[in-house]
Amino acid sequence: MITKGERTELRSVVRNQFKVLRGEVLQRQAELVADAEARIAGRFVDRDRAREGIEWRIREIVEETNRAIADTIKNSGEETIDLGAISHVYGVAAPRVAWASDNREQMRRAVHAEITSRVKDAMLRLDRQEADLLRNLAVGALESEEARAFLSAIPSVSELVPGDRLAELEAQFVDGSGEASGG
Repeated sequence: MITKGERTELRSVVRNQFKVLRGEVLQRQAELVADAEARIAGRFVDRDRAREGIEWRIREIVEETNRAIADTIKNSGEETIDLGAISHVYGVAAPRVAWASDNREQMRRAVHAEITSRVKDAMLRLDRQEADLLRNLAVGALESEEARAFLSAIPSVSELVPGDRLAELEAQFVDGSGEASGG
């Protein structure tokens, strides 16, 4: 039989261990997100390089054009022209390129949603396991039937959300009426 002191120590160990496990789950989440981002970036690396090359060439063309404009003005022989004012009026600015969607953001959202879902599931499993262990420690320490009855008053999920109610909710979504069908 586990002594009262051992129960107290075990409760402390269980709580600390599960705190560490939750931290490790969050660390794993960060690793998965970083890995997913790297994979998505890797998938588009060739396209990104091509786009960077196009944008570099556009900037080069704009610079060549602006130099030609400045040379034309300088070579005009007109001494009263303010080259600073001319560059604002005649200077060519690089256009902003609007690239077609490459589904990158949709991929990111889907991956992040999946990772978040898995982390929530892992955290729930940890919470459930911790609660079960702590409950087992407490149940072993209970001596009276009254204390055991008190503990058994905690409702279960099936009591809170019965299966037939779940079927009603599913039917609402299937027929789209907002009311349970079949009644």
